[in-house]
Amino acid sequence: MASSAKPHPALATVPTSRLRAGVTLRSPVYEIRDGRSVLLLAAGVSISDPLIVRLKQRGISRILMQTSELARMANDGEVGSPDESSGLPDLRVRGGRRFAVSSDSYCHRVRRHGASTYRAENRRNFVDSYEHSMAHVEGLFGELSAGIRVDGRMLNDAANDSLDRMARDVDLFVSLGIVPEADQYPVRHSLQTSILATAIGSTVGLGEKDLLDLGIGCLIHDAGMLHIESELYEAERVLDDIEFLEITKHPTIAFDLIRGVRELSTGARMVVYQMHERCNATGYPRRRDARSIHPLAKIAAVADAFVALISPRPHRPGMIPYRAIEQMVQDAHRGLFDPDIVRGLLHTVSLFPIGSFVELSDGRTARVIRANGEKFTRPVVELGGSDALVGATEVVDLAADDSLHILRPLMEPEPVPAATDASEDPRPASDPPEAAADHWE
Repeated sequence: MASSAKPHPALATVPTSRLRAGVTLRSPVYEIRDGRSVLLLAAGVSISDPLIVRLKQRGISRILMQTSELARMANDGEVGSPDESSGLPDLRVRGGRRFAVSSDSYCHRVRRHGASTYRAENRRNFVDSYEHSMAHVEGLFGELSAGIRVDGRMLNDAANDSLDRMARDVDLFVSLGIVPEADQYPVRHSLQTSILATAIGSTVGLGEKDLLDLGIGCLIHDAGMLHIESELYEAERVLDDIEFLEITKHPTIAFDLIRGVRELSTGARMVVYQMHERCNATGYPRRRDARSIHPLAKIAAVADAFVALISPRPHRPGMIPYRAIEQMVQDAHRGLFDPDIVRGLLHTVSLFPIGSFVELSDGRTARVIRANGEKFTRPVVELGGSDALVGATEVVDLAADDSLHILRPLMEPEPVPAATDASEDPRPASDPPEAAADHWE
């Protein structure tokens, strides 16, 4: 007989900054102390600015609260409904418009594989294509840096090949773009940014031409870094303001390098030049606001930032992908990124991004292999195999199985490789983004 017991309320560990003045608590808030939850604020307490200040003065940076309370703290349109059984924070982003999907959108060509593992043959082919693309982009960077005229048709061919792979298996395609890597900067970072941006672009409804422009712009956006002293982006310390100013020159340098590539569209050029602009006018090189940033550059900015956050850098380790998603949502709230593009990121990679390891409600460990669109708290996972990418013993679509949910994200089972490159502003990850223009490359 099925149990009639009610499930426990969903709890989430969140920053104290998520408290909002003017809200009266309907459920308790707990402090996490020595691994235990201790009552901090009782139900019925009214949140005020002085109370929030006192909590911060006491050094309470994270609290435990019900996701239903988090929903009440948020007064903006949501990216999707929180999963009340999952114990996850309610991640909301201003906007909430439907994606602009039309009959011409490329997403209609993308094959969906449901609750299935990656085919071993496909994976081998995708990995081979990825390594070939790495070599191709490295050659393009060398030619651009040396002043050799690049054939734009070759860039178009590379972007077309990328679209073809995405159409065959978008989740496998994305998995290669969001593997935390530290080597071969700036080539690998540019390729991974292109992969993720293309997938997000497909999710939000772009057509083939716009996707090609987006992918090409991302592929070559970091070519200007080859004209920056490598000791700056390879520094194992925080750069000072003058040193960081040198880093901010690379979009302008890249834009100049591609002037002679006649086949490049305006969209691709704007991706190269404006990828590091931010919607709240705190980016570089021109501090443009949302009204002056090209739509493709807004997509590229989200992909670039996420890839940089999860990638190890000499001055800091990479974030686990779940925390990087949290950071992206928070930064959308702060106005750095277009909220609908961040929503597109969530739909493309899920709240627990593809490749992440998670603990399920039955205690088992699984690896996320496929996103489930708007059901971003319930991706498709694999369980039971030592190789969680190919040949696992069980595949579960959490969107179709109410008996299981994700309890929490896990660190990678193997240590993150030592960092040997950097791509973003080498400042502490705790620095507020608005204080540093942005803190990634």
